Amino acid sequence: MENKEMNLNELSSVSGGTGEDARYFIHTVKKGETLHRIAMHYGVNVDDLMSWNNIMDRNLIYVGQEIKVYK
Repeated sequence: MENKEMNLNELSSVSGGTGEDARYFIHTVKKGETLHRIAMHYGVNVDDLMSWNNIMDRNLIYVGQEIKVYK
């Protein structure tokens, strides 16, 4: 797994959120990435990524798609 430094410009606030759930990262999907790979990179669950982003098919994401990753 690639070790990538976090860009602070990618950190966004969620309106209406509270506590630790009030912040998330935006990950822009790159060619060849999968939800599983993205989840592993950030240490989160694929099902959570799907829920947070209203993704119905774990095999269907697009290059350039912005995915919220809550930390």
